[in-house]
Amino acid sequence: MSRLSLETGSWDYFQPARALYRSHGFAECPPFGDYVPDPNSIFMTLDLRNIPTCPKAASEQEQYDELAYYTLAHSDPGFIHQNIVDAFAAQTATEADKPIKIAFALVGLYLCSVKGRTGRQA
Repeated sequence: MSRLSLETGSWDYFQPARALYRSHGFAECPPFGDYVPDPNSIFMTLDLRNIPTCPKAASEQEQYDELAYYTLAHSDPGFIHQNIVDAFAAQTATEADKPIKIAFALVGLYLCSVKGRTGRQA
């Protein structure tokens, strides 16, 4: 796998998430896979061949903490906080991480994006 792509919302509500993705090297791209252009969606992609192998800087953790605080401060019935936890775990995974961390992150993102489950649903 050489590329990781995602779809996120275009509303102002999603600005912190888009900023987090950009800070990790994601760039906007055309729709991919089965997606079609949608004014409510922004598509982003990351070339995995350009990912540095060095440990993540503290500033990334601070950005995650800020986004986590933001999502926990909103009483969203969809509980988007779990989505950022999963996205952050997947995006910052290294060879030193336990496989279960990556598996749970990817399963969580799959359940949200493909199955429409919220972070509060089992």
